Amino acid sequence: GEANTDDDDEEEWLDPEEEPQAETPREYDDDGPPDRTPEVVADKGVQASEADAASESLAGDADGGAADAASSTQEGGASSSAAPAETLPFDVCDEDVEPSDHFFLQNTTLGTRALMMAVRREMVVLRKGLLEGSEGVPAPIIVRTFSSRSDLFRVMVVGPPETPYANVPFFFDLALPSEYPREPPLAHFHAHYVGNERLNPNLYVDGKVCLSLLGTWSGPSWDPSRSTLLQVLVSLQGLVLVEEPYFNEPGHECDAGTEQGRQSSTLYNEHARLLALRAALNVAQSPPRGFQQIVASFFERFGPKLVEQCEEALQEPKASQSSEGFRKVLAKTLLPRLRERWAPKDAGGPSSSGPESAGTRGA
Repeated sequence: GEANTDDDDEEEWLDPEEEPQAETPREYDDDGPPDRTPEVVADKGVQASEADAASESLAGDADGGAADAASSTQEGGASSSAAPAETLPFDVCDEDVEPSDHFFLQNTTLGTRALMMAVRREMVVLRKGLLEGSEGVPAPIIVRTFSSRSDLFRVMVVGPPETPYANVPFFFDLALPSEYPREPPLAHFHAHYVGNERLNPNLYVDGKVCLSLLGTWSGPSWDPSRSTLLQVLVSLQGLVLVEEPYFNEPGHECDAGTEQGRQSSTLYNEHARLLALRAALNVAQSPPRGFQQIVASFFERFGPKLVEQCEEALQEPKASQSSEGFRKVLAKTLLPRLRERWAPKDAGGPSSSGPESAGTRGA
């Protein structure tokens, strides 16, 4: 039956020890769910600690009774409580951090039992998967959800090395629809730069994210019985933020291995790098809500590295005649701004900067 109605404000939410009951799929007409005040999933008494405890039970954790995400004990006896909160790959934001700037804030999410069970499972998969799989991830992925809206997630995906997105954090807002996991999550990309140009074929300035798991791109689709948010995030980093994104564009793959393809890919990468650096500067200036300290710590470590990489790029031989425009924008516009923000004050020159000179804290 329906999870709640306008007259059922006191609905009892799933007890952590209670087995989930079969849900009758909720049907809507072609106009989608009715307009109403957004349901706050976690406001019905499902706090982060309760979700964690239920998730650990569902996952078969022998220890049982999961602690808060910020201080849970990891395998091998290492406690994450010794690390700064901003270094945790997954965490629940404090109650005073409201997702007021989240793209999907106004989405209606009905807190069905099936959805709440799915939320709890996702918390376990994200926390354990990001921690245990960190060695195999080329760059940090950091996820935050909100104690007041556990159906909403904000994600920072750092561009991998050897790509035009290297050492730049990119932000995505995700939401779990009422029919999750029968339906895939919703995703929105925050461009954080001005203009209509895309820095990646799969990421649109208006926020559209093209990914097969989301049903917005060709390829393997969402499998309700197996797919997870973690798979979506790993795909964003490993299949979207790639070394040569030019060839992700439909029709361009036939140019791979040709001189024309090489030149076009180089030009695309140079343009993508400029947009990525602009995004980095804007994110540093105005971090997304819930990520202020994370962004500050990240750039404290990697901001000088961005300066160093730009200086090295200006020393490399021109890849093509079109690279002249890239160099001019980099040298006259972006590099001065990068140096002003991140060049070490006690260094002999910007070229001597590096991530170690800016401290050791990082995302």
